[in-house]
This record gives sequence, structure tokens and C-alpha cells, in this order.
Amino acid sequence: MKNIVAVMRLSKVAQTRAALEEAGFSDFVSRRAMGRGSVEVNDGEAQGDCLIPRRVIYLSVADEDVSRVVGIISQCGRTGYAGDGKIFVMPA
Repeated sequence: MKNIVAVMRLSKVAQTRAALEEAGFSDFVSRRAMGRGSVEVNDGEAQGDCLIPRRVIYLSVADEDVSRVVGIISQCGRTGYAGDGKIFVMPA
């Protein structure tokens, strides 16, 4: 059993939730969060100090389903721009 924590853009939550439910992973917890990564834009300077609204999804899945769930989340959440989010996989 593994715990998966995914931090994503607010605009990608509905699409990700629908894809997870369609694949049979309808049991998860979702919470609002605020945060920012460190994106360097000019000669090593980080961009701003503002916090950006995000959504965090928590799931517990069987070991054999981890790669499938991570694939669904990353495919749905990808925009190709910085700030798409992070996915963490931890032992349960």
C-alpha cells in the first residue's frame, strides 16, 4: 500500500478527479492549499514572493496501482509550463 500526494493547479482538479473516478479510484481527499515553487526567471532570481492557490489530493492505493494513478494525475495535470505541480509517493 502506498500514499500518493499530488499538488496541482486549480484548473486541473475537475479533469483529474473525473479521470481518477473513471479508472476506479474514487476514494480520495482533496484540500485547498497555498504555495509556490522556485522558478528562476532572471539570472538566478526567484520569481516573486506571492503564494498561489493550489489543490492537494491524497490517495492510498495498492502497490500495483501506483504507476497507473501517477500516470493519470500527471497526464491530466500537465500544461507544459512551470507550476504544473508535484506528485509524492510514500509508503502507507
